[in-house]
Amino acid sequence: MTRALEPSRARLERARENIAALAQEMATLTANSEAAFDIGTQLRYPELRRPRKICISIGEIIYNLRAALDHLVWALAIRNGQRVTSRVGFPICDSIEQFKLVSQSGILKGVPRKFYPIIASAQPYLAPDPGNSVLRVLEDLAVADAHDGVAISFTRDPDSDAYFLAFDRVGGYDNAPILPVLEYLCKGAHGIVEAFEKCF
Repeated sequence: MTRALEPSRARLERARENIAALAQEMATLTANSEAAFDIGTQLRYPELRRPRKICISIGEIIYNLRAALDHLVWALAIRNGQRVTSRVGFPICDSIEQFKLVSQSGILKGVPRKFYPIIASAQPYLAPDPGNSVLRVLEDLAVADAHDGVAISFTRDPDSDAYFLAFDRVGGYDNAPILPVLEYLCKGAHGIVEAFEKCF
């Protein structure tokens, strides 16, 4: 196991721990009888739709997944004997043209060009469904969290009349259940990190 990838793996592990803790918080919130009143209140008053603690937990998960990818690029640059600047990070691009522009902008400064194809292979523009690709969804949630916070709400399951917490919109989906989305992102980020094992 490559030591250079330890920071990325540690971030992924922390994200997994946070997802497990979030699952417990969400189960408690939706099962609690007092929360049932809160759910109804939040459905009637949209400004109350974001349980703060849960939104913060989601933000921490997103941050750790994004940081796991940035650590990859840092490790590649350091391996190449470069000093890393704060501009260096893992690019997320929606077209090959954007990837070329971003690659020249300094975000991959110090990373040997021979590794660009591996970085490019994970980009949304190469995914079968670019709008729902791991990197596109991760970036959209990271931007939302950095600005106004992720938009979530309680949603009623029409089959069981139970409530569950969902992202208002993520990728091409409305009311996407939070935990499956986060698990999808964690698995995808893990796959990207492991693809770099042979680079060190």
